[in-house]
Amino acid sequence: MNKTNKILLSVVIILVVAVLAFAVVYLWQRGDFKKSYYAVYLDTGDLYFGELSHFPYLSLSNVWYLQRDTQGTSLAEFVKAPWGPEDKIKINKDKVVWTAKISDASELIPYINKSSGQKNLPGNSSGGMGQPSSGTSTP
Repeated sequence: MNKTNKILLSVVIILVVAVLAFAVVYLWQRGDFKKSYYAVYLDTGDLYFGELSHFPYLSLSNVWYLQRDTQGTSLAEFVKAPWGPEDKIKINKDKVVWTAKISDASELIPYINKSSGQKNLPGNSSGGMGQPSSGTSTP
């Protein structure tokens, strides 16, 4: 390969890298890389909410779950569980019954974004689907 071909090849590679970098920055600023929230229902009956990732394994981060007890149903932050888990869970894909992307217009998104701890769910005349649990039940 002569000197001119090497220079031409180098210029083409630099241009391709620059275009790809520009595209990534543009899409990032537009918000196309924003993590969406998903609901994940397992065959155990547990329902989790969080930012779903498929690589390198199925996982949720910023995890919330429905906590049910005798007083009703409440939304609880997974990291606040009594055993102190990290805010990411790996999910056995064979146990997943369904997943659903949660709309940005959902009442759940503002709760997750502004809250920590345990909150009543929106949706009924008493201000929630139940009262927050004071017990230590787990998902």
